[in-house]
Amino acid sequence: MAFGQGTPLPVDQADAHFEHAEEHLKPMEVIAGQFMQTQQISPEQGAALLIGIEHAGQHMAMLKQDNTQADKFQALWPAFSQIQTIAKGVIQFLQQQQQEQGQPQQ
Repeated sequence: MAFGQGTPLPVDQADAHFEHAEEHLKPMEVIAGQFMQTQQISPEQGAALLIGIEHAGQHMAMLKQDNTQADKFQALWPAFSQIQTIAKGVIQFLQQQQQEQGQPQQ
């Protein structure tokens, strides 16, 4: 919910990074899937996806640094990578929308 309101949350070294990343990815998978189907996204969904992927990326970076968590990192990487790619597409989509809305009608 905080991500959808545009509020980033800090990642703490002591967090359970696998569990946190896994939980953050679930709603982002839904948003990304809906965007891929409809090519539409609400401002709240866009914010949640963009802030969420950055936050989950921090958890992923912490997991990657921990050699004892390598298997968990590998388990999450495909879903994280796919959502990250879609998030980049969302950024481009939103930027294009803003440009189109800023242009005068002919």
